[in-house]
Amino acid sequence: MLAACSDSDEAMSDTPQVTVDEGAGTNLGSRLLTVAQVEQALGRSGLSQADISETPVFENPDPRGPCGGVVPQIPLGEGTVGRSFSASNITIVQFITPTSTVTYAYLDAIVGDASPGCSAFESETNQGLTQKVSNIEIVDVTSAQAGAIAFTSRVDVGGQTFYAAVVAVADDGATTYLQMGAQGPIDSRAVQALAKAANAALQPGE
Repeated sequence: MLAACSDSDEAMSDTPQVTVDEGAGTNLGSRLLTVAQVEQALGRSGLSQADISETPVFENPDPRGPCGGVVPQIPLGEGTVGRSFSASNITIVQFITPTSTVTYAYLDAIVGDASPGCSAFESETNQGLTQKVSNIEIVDVTSAQAGAIAFTSRVDVGGQTFYAAVVAVADDGATTYLQMGAQGPIDSRAVQALAKAANAALQPGE
């Protein structure tokens, strides 16, 4: 999972900001979700869309699976593209990267760590703080795609609480990762709708 996005454009981080291949071909870029697609999936309006370079997303110093198991860094290789969507109380970050053996190894680690009813755990943030991750729910997104994985959680850090969701969908050509952060709990139905939208956008010509 990527380190959480900050509410401030002046955010300090102990890890580098995530960057993408600005010169990547338009093939993957055309598969990124649009703000209209995200709004339709979430059943809300008023989101704004931005390039990933304009969004403070940082490398995760302590990558974990849904239930707290140590996993590899999210593999954002050559050709990765990204986009973000946000409103006052929600931020969604999307990356699409070419699928590879490293991608599948990462997804296998995430799926292998996903157990219904798993316990809360602690991890380190990109600012060196300890966060507690709890209320973990593995969301069934197999209706979007058989190998898709998603989960939601509550995160307490630095005296603040926010809610997170992660979605990963892969096919032989490309893999999309979405991370959502919100001020309130995230409905699993919204996560399922987002997974379906992301999977549909991965299919060229559809």
